[in-house]
Amino acid sequence: MKKKSDENLLLERVSSGDRDAFRSFFDAYRQRVYAYAFRILRSKEMAEDVVQDIFLKLWLNRDSLAEVESAEAYLRIITRNHTLKLLRRLALQPQSFQTAPELKNDLHNETEELIEYRDSKRMLESAVERLPPRQQIAYKLCYDEGFKYEEAAVKLGISTLTVKTHMQHALRFIRHFLKKSAGMGL
Repeated sequence: MKKKSDENLLLERVSSGDRDAFRSFFDAYRQRVYAYAFRILRSKEMAEDVVQDIFLKLWLNRDSLAEVESAEAYLRIITRNHTLKLLRRLALQPQSFQTAPELKNDLHNETEELIEYRDSKRMLESAVERLPPRQQIAYKLCYDEGFKYEEAAVKLGISTLTVKTHMQHALRFIRHFLKKSAGMGL
């Protein structure tokens, strides 16, 4: 919990315009943003550009940072959205293939990966929708919002062990559902 309150305090300081706090925030999270962007883009240069874009956007919109519950989850979501938007923009620029034909194959592979990612995401969402309500809530808190089991337990008013049990059952069901769906070619 100490880390959480320190993180919230740092975000509040950034929100109020504290440049030193922003530098600390940047230092603490830039590598995670880079790694996540690189995982999607598979390009060092593009991932570095994403880091710069994300943190510039954060500084320009710093007023809203005080309301952020989990910096890591928030950064993961905005990085994902930014990188996917970047991939869409690249896919819509056919003139870039004339100036850099070597990018065509890379972009084609990235587009295929994006399609596979969307299909996988859709199947995962379908599996999560089929979970019992408590498992679904626990799963969404822990995976979508980035809560630790202890934090989810406090938020739900249940024990950490119960959250862990919900997560074990949910993950078992999701694995089974995805395996079954993949076997059926869905």
